[in-house]
Amino acid sequence: MTDWTDGYVAEIGYTFGYYPELNPLRVRLAMLNANLAVPQGASACELGFGQGMSANMHAAASNVQWHGTDFNPSQAGFAQGLAQVAGSGAQIAGRGV
Repeated sequence: MTDWTDGYVAEIGYTFGYYPELNPLRVRLAMLNANLAVPQGASACELGFGQGMSANMHAAASNVQWHGTDFNPSQAGFAQGLAQVAGSGAQIAGRGV
């Protein structure tokens, strides 16, 4: 049987940072600035969300239904707990969660 990480570094947790580049409103601004039609998205997904800070913040601050998944079960568990406590509505999944 192989280790569940299969070479992935899981002993060190990912940062608790917020990444504004993932905010859909930034894309909207760029498209409006370029005089392009902006599609209306009702849902978004962050793959490999780390601790889930950005996914939870975006879910709490918009009417977009956010989903997220991460390979690391402790990170996914933290992000899921954050979604519950914050009431962000983010749908969080992960290995073992």
